[in-house]
Amino acid sequence: MYDKLFAANLGNKFTPLEFKNAAVELGLDAPQFNQCLETEKYLEKVQMQMLEGRNYDVIGAPGNFLN
Repeated sequence: MYDKLFAANLGNKFTPLEFKNAAVELGLDAPQFNQCLETEKYLEKVQMQMLEGRNYDVIGAPGNFLN
């Protein structure tokens, strides 16, 4: 999924439908994926990781740290 979304490079403006379509194209378990997306199961974890990145002035992906 990461490779597919990164290659699409839509400026971080993916819609739920685009995520769902990508899941189907990749042969993922669509009902399970959709449930996870719709319930925002990992929302808090993603938000925490985004905050951590901002705290270190990460402005894009991928980000690298040296020393």
